[in-house]
Amino acid sequence: MKQFPQLRTGCRPKVFLLLLGLWLAAPSFGQTVESYRQQAIELSRHKSWDQAIASYHKALDLKPNDPDTHYNLALTLKYKGD
Repeated sequence: MKQFPQLRTGCRPKVFLLLLGLWLAAPSFGQTVESYRQQAIELSRHKSWDQAIASYHKALDLKPNDPDTHYNLALTLKYKGD
């Protein structure tokens, strides 16, 4: 059986923390975009147009090419009258 090279003892905690950080950060990107979008939808339901528009822009800052967010932003601007 092939054995992999051993990491030095001092490197193990650093590697572990790096991998843990990447693992924890990965799902937060999608959730953040979705949470901004859901927040904007709820604000639109209450006709808080400016706040909804700001939430859509925050979502687009994180995921600029998201067609659903662009579409919902366009509708919100239309309902606001811009």
